[in-house]
Amino acid sequence: MNLNTRTIVVEPYNPYWPEAFELIKREIDAVLKNCVIAIEHVGSTAVPGLYAKPVIDIDIIIDVGIFNRIKDLLSTIGYTHNGDQGVAGREAFKYDGKLHLMKHHLYVCDRNADELKRHLALRDFLRNNNEYREKYNNIKLEMARKFPHDINGYINGKQPVIMEIYGLCGLDTSYKQMQDYMGAYEMTDFTNKIKNELQNLGADIVGFGNLEELMADVREGMPTGISVAVRYPKEVIRGITTLPTQEYREWYDRLNERLDMIVTRGASFLYEMGYKAIAKTREQVGYDGEGDKHYTILPHKTVATRAGIGWIGKCALLVTEDYGSAVRLSSILTDAPLNTDSPTNKSHCGDCMICTNACPGGAIFGVSWEAGLEHDKFFYADKCVETARERSKLGFGGDIIICGKCIEICPYTQKYINDIT
Repeated sequence: MNLNTRTIVVEPYNPYWPEAFELIKREIDAVLKNCVIAIEHVGSTAVPGLYAKPVIDIDIIIDVGIFNRIKDLLSTIGYTHNGDQGVAGREAFKYDGKLHLMKHHLYVCDRNADELKRHLALRDFLRNNNEYREKYNNIKLEMARKFPHDINGYINGKQPVIMEIYGLCGLDTSYKQMQDYMGAYEMTDFTNKIKNELQNLGADIVGFGNLEELMADVREGMPTGISVAVRYPKEVIRGITTLPTQEYREWYDRLNERLDMIVTRGASFLYEMGYKAIAKTREQVGYDGEGDKHYTILPHKTVATRAGIGWIGKCALLVTEDYGSAVRLSSILTDAPLNTDSPTNKSHCGDCMICTNACPGGAIFGVSWEAGLEHDKFFYADKCVETARERSKLGFGGDIIICGKCIEICPYTQKYINDIT
C-alpha cells in the first residue's frame, strides 16, 4: 500500500472503476500474455457499492519460480520492482507517469500466498454481504474523517472490521496474521506513532516487548507490553546521597502520578484506534501509594526487560543505560500489532558490587540477574523494606518505604546525574 498518500480521499463507488481496471489489465496483458494465472481486480474499488480511495488495486497471480521473468517483462512497460514491503508472497511494483491510466497499486502474488487469499476473500465476501459492506463503509468514512491526513491511522482504524471478516471467511486472525496484514513498513510507522504519542505525554523511555512467552493469564491475554519510564531530576537524586529527603518522596509520588496519566491516555489512544489496551496504573496493579503493597503477577520491570529498555541490577531494580536506576516505571498491555524490541535477558552489571557494598540493610546478595532467576535468589526484600522505612524516618520523618541508596550509588545513575559521557 502506498504510504505516501497525503490526504485521505474516500469516494462513493464509481461505476467507471471496473473499466479503469480493464484498461490497466489490457496494457499488462500485452506483455505478460500467457505467463500468469490471472490478473485480479482487488481492494475496495472492486466491490460495487463500496466507498473507496480512487486507486485501483491489482494482483497478478503467478506460479512459483517465474517471478524474475514477470519482473523483467513488467520493466519493459515502466514498472519497477519495489520489494515485498514486509508481506511474504506479495511483491510490489511502482511506476512513474502512466497518466493515461487511473492511479493504481500493482502486486505480483504467488498463487499460494496468504496475502492473495486475504485479498480475494475480502473482496468476494463484501461483494455478497450487504450487512458487512455497509459496516465496512461506515468504518472507512469514520476513519477518513478522523484521520484525514494520516494514512496509517486510517488503515489501523479499519483493521478490526477487516479481521472480523477474515474470521468469518475462515482465515487466520491471530496476532501474527494482523502483523502480516499491516506489513512491516506500516507496523514500524504505527509503532513510531505510538512511541511519539507517549513521549509527547512526558515519557522519557518507551519500549515494546513481546510477552507471548509468558502465560496468557499473566499478560491478561495481551501479546505485547509497552514499557514507559520517566526519570527523576538529577538534583533530586544528588540530594539523597546520605538519606532520603522529602523532595525525593514528593518526586516519587509526582512521577507515579505522571505515569498513571501517560499510560491511561496511551491506552485510550490505542482503544480509539480499535485495539484492546490495559493501562497498568497503580490502582490496576494493586499499589496503595504508601509503598506497603506492591503486588502484581506481571511487574513493570518484567515488561521493561522484555522491551529491552534495561536490565535488572543486583539491587533488583531496573537499570537503564541513560538514567541508571533513576526512573519510575509503568506499562500498557495491548493487542495492537507493534514492532517489538529485542529483550534483555542478562545483567550488564558485570563484576560491579557498588550497590551491594553500599546497601545499608545488607539486602543485596551480589548475584547477577538473568531472566527467570527468582527474586529471592539475589535480593532480600524484607531487609530492604525494614531498612527503607527506618531511613525514611531518619531522613524526613516519613513512615514510608523509601530509601534510594542503591539508585543513587549505581555507576549508571552517577553517569546521568553528573553528566559523565
